[in-house]
Amino acid sequence: MLITRDEDLSRYAASLGGTVAVDTEFHGERRYAPALFLIQLQAEGGPSTVVDPLALDDLTPLGDALSGCELLVHGGERDIELLQRHAGLRPGAVLDTQVLGGGGGPAPPPPP
Repeated sequence: MLITRDEDLSRYAASLGGTVAVDTEFHGERRYAPALFLIQLQAEGGPSTVVDPLALDDLTPLGDALSGCELLVHGGERDIELLQRHAGLRPGAVLDTQVLGGGGGPAPPPPP
């Protein structure tokens, strides 16, 4: 599902709950603050959803809804920061698979 209208974002945000996987696409080089270009979401039991922040006037419904969810990210420090700045996210529980996996380095070789 692609969200490009504020009313669709509000409706989608109202349906969020539980654990939500979140990833963003952004550009930070040669900018004072990174520009947010895309938000990708997958809520438990829901459709994969892409939010186009460039087409929307207000991301706060998404930030408010995600503030009550457990967020699943990978290397998500910047994702969380961008959602705080652009959507007013107040993160609660965050599961970062990179951190949980021991820093994201290569896996150790299997035992002989």
